[in-house]
Amino acid sequence: MLIKNSLNEIPLKEFKANEMNLYFLVLQGLISNVAAGSTQKLFPYDDLAQELIPSRMVHEIKVDIENVAYKSKRLFYFGKELLPSPLFKKFDADSESQILEVEINPALIDLFTIDKEWTNFNLKDFFAIRSKYGKTLYRLLKQYQVIGKRSFELTDYRRLMGIPDNYRMAKVRQFMIDSTVTELLPYIGNLNYSIERHGWKLEKVTFTFDSRKKQLLQQNNDEK
Repeated sequence: MLIKNSLNEIPLKEFKANEMNLYFLVLQGLISNVAAGSTQKLFPYDDLAQELIPSRMVHEIKVDIENVAYKSKRLFYFGKELLPSPLFKKFDADSESQILEVEINPALIDLFTIDKEWTNFNLKDFFAIRSKYGKTLYRLLKQYQVIGKRSFELTDYRRLMGIPDNYRMAKVRQFMIDSTVTELLPYIGNLNYSIERHGWKLEKVTFTFDSRKKQLLQQNNDEK
């Protein structure tokens, strides 16, 4: 899946893991439609169910669709002027017709246009990752896969990962860094992290992993 970096970095604090799957499946459809000249798209519930988990029935993801519709209406993009703009003009789930109707905010069409500064990640791998924090870190690191390194100030890490403000740093490190890195090892090669301190205070976390260039070199060597 290709997604603009600025769209990829909109925090999804209220979303559960399964809701993130649905949300990015919808984004993929919208991005394709924008490339074809349209800012809106209809998603039949049955099509979404088959794309997410073929074995699940429509009624099993109905609640997820309704929750994603509600939460997506509360997503905002803060531009250079720091004025919040709603990401979507319409995000309506009709349980009677079993159609999800989505229209992006026309003023933010650039966010859905893949022209520069974009991220590429595997949607099937994203679906397979179980935790919401694992899914989020996976996307954020894939944004830097060319160089294989990304650093976050701790305040930015909390915001981008959607970590509640009342979580102590010990809990953040255990469940939103240590456990998340372990979860992502099958999907991001040689993933490690280090933390910078200022006195007793943790200030920055840096992740390192196999760069895209290294992956291609390894692939070429394996084929020889």
